Amino acid sequence: MPHRVNEVYATRKFVLAWTTLLRNLIDNNQASVLSLADTDGDTTVTVSTGLTDTDTIRLTTPAAGTVDVDSGTGGAHVDSTGTISLDAAAASNFSTSVGALTLAGVSLDIDATAGAATIDATAGVSIDGGAASNFSTSVGALTLAGVSLDIDASAGAATIDATAGVSIDGGAASNFSTSAGALTLSGTTNTIVTGATFTGGAIVDATPSPLTAANSGTTYSIAQSSAYAITLPPAAAGLNFRFVAIAIGNFAVTIGTDSGDNHLYGSVLDDTGAGTADLTAADADDSINLIANTLAIGDTVELWGIDATHWMVTARTTGNGGITITTVT
Repeated sequence: MPHRVNEVYATRKFVLAWTTLLRNLIDNNQASVLSLADTDGDTTVTVSTGLTDTDTIRLTTPAAGTVDVDSGTGGAHVDSTGTISLDAAAASNFSTSVGALTLAGVSLDIDATAGAATIDATAGVSIDGGAASNFSTSVGALTLAGVSLDIDASAGAATIDATAGVSIDGGAASNFSTSAGALTLSGTTNTIVTGATFTGGAIVDATPSPLTAANSGTTYSIAQSSAYAITLPPAAAGLNFRFVAIAIGNFAVTIGTDSGDNHLYGSVLDDTGAGTADLTAADADDSINLIANTLAIGDTVELWGIDATHWMVTARTTGNGGITITTVT
């Protein structure tokens, strides 16, 4: 039978500090059950050492035993002014059937030391960082996959670095562009763009001129409706323009370098008539001339920026002298 000792109730196995809130203590040795119950149903059952700050309260079971903590709608609260450790030697579960499961701290460390870490959701998953962040693997591939994938850098650059190849593949029409500044594709040896198309534009006078790097990749239709000069932007590797004659007239049109420097190189293929053609080299020139009343519909000039100084020119005319390349300055 329990016996009273200075406000402490003791059994053969258990010692508990007594308060007015502890109503019922049952030690059923045959069933190996200990029940602490608040019999009036409206207050609290408290288990306390009642001794020094370094005392410990332990809940232990035999090797095959279980500790079961059940709570009603009021919730279960575990508070500590120090650390809290939940350790298990087998697969474990920490979940909610309704409502959010929140893990929060000054920092949050999730380690899977011998297997994968899996986050599954039937709705969205959001990982947000207020500072520089890292999402990486030390071995094996890092795969981001979804019905769609959105990567935004709202106030800085997005950088993709690899010590081997980088592949970006799209199964439909795709876009890779900048709203300001140049888009640069470069390679140690060659930069190859396959299946490329040009956007379209029309030039019937000096507008738009001078052209800018943002106009790169445009095919312009040329009309000799007035005499005007088209000025190229400063040369840069990868810039490219195409000009196609669609309306022939009494006015000459010229295409020149931005500074007037002699940095046009390449050739003009000219149909001289009678089934013959003449190939004229452009060597350190500065002006491409579309000759009035000689240029033919469909005659074409293509320019590619080779580096920060030089342009490569490829021109074709069926007008027998319809396109010439000269040095003006």
